[in-house]
This record gives sequence, C-alpha cells and structure tokens, in this order.
Amino acid sequence: MLNSIWVRDQTSTGIELSRVELNFKTPVVTVKELLQKRMQIEEHRCAINAQSEPLPHFSPYGFYIMIGDRRVVDIDEELVVVSDDDVSFVENTELSNIFSLN
Repeated sequence: MLNSIWVRDQTSTGIELSRVELNFKTPVVTVKELLQKRMQIEEHRCAINAQSEPLPHFSPYGFYIMIGDRRVVDIDEELVVVSDDDVSFVENTELSNIFSLN
C-alpha cells in the first residue's frame, strides 16, 4: 500500500503555482526524502517537456517547506505521511531576489 500526500508549489503571497501527488512506500519519511521525491517528479516532467526547467518558479534553494502552519527547518526530521496534511514548497522571495541578481 502506498502512502500519498499532495504537495503545492506556491508563492510567498499564497498563490498556488502547481500541485503534485507524492507516493511513499512507508508511512514515515524524512524531509529529505520528501524533497528528493518532489525533485524526481519535477525531473520526470522536464524530461517529457524538454523546454521546461526544474521548479521553474523557484531559484535554486529559493524556497522553504511548510507543513500546515509550521516551517520545516531540519532536513532529517521524520514526518508521518497523512493524506490531509497541507505541504507546501513556498517561494522565498528574499533568496529568489538574491539569485536573480547573479
């Protein structure tokens, strides 16, 4: 049985840019595994559409992860995958502006 969770990409003002479903074989995953799974899906999408860039709305490391109303800061933190959890990859405007200057 797969454990599923929906993840949203959104701007810092709350505008949803995309939504994807992530499936895990175990009910407990780390934030790192969540991030890796999200990137695998994005890489697959880009392979299908050669003109796409991974996470086009976000600069490298220009985002943070929210689970509910809590910002996740430890990449090794373990999470219980619950289908009604609100998980978001949120654009970090401050970092996005720094990266766009280079």
